[in-house]
Amino acid sequence: MRWIDIDFDQGELTISGQMNRHDERTAPKTKKAARTIKVDEQTIDRLKLWRDEQNELRAAARSAWVDEGLVATTAVGSPIDRHSLARSLRLYCSTVGIEPSISPYELRHTAISMQADAGHSSWEIADWAGTSEAMISDVYRHRIRRISGLQPVVDPEPTR
Repeated sequence: MRWIDIDFDQGELTISGQMNRHDERTAPKTKKAARTIKVDEQTIDRLKLWRDEQNELRAAARSAWVDEGLVATTAVGSPIDRHSLARSLRLYCSTVGIEPSISPYELRHTAISMQADAGHSSWEIADWAGTSEAMISDVYRHRIRRISGLQPVVDPEPTR
């Protein structure tokens, strides 16, 4: 995510690219992946605070700062690759007592599940997450059914 992709006044974030497996920025895989999403006020406020903190890091790093305009960076402005993200997340989890640690994928899964808990439809969630409605329905159907009041086809666990 880049700072230029955030509209603080409108509370919107434009998704215009993605990182590939080689940690290179590329165009989105699908037309649906390129999108603009609404961002809640609390998140916008937190992003503003992070922008200020990052400006302090930039000042401290001086000429060592790598300015690519990214929101999530290392302490010297360079991109965070997927391996260092996973490593940092494991370290953070250990520090705060979350065992076993969680993965970036689990964070995405949780965010999508929270959208379902908030009552959003599968097509709204798919648009927000940049994926297909079929993927949301297949992977998260247990949450969608519970929220929408639909009953599962088969009771997953008999009561004891």
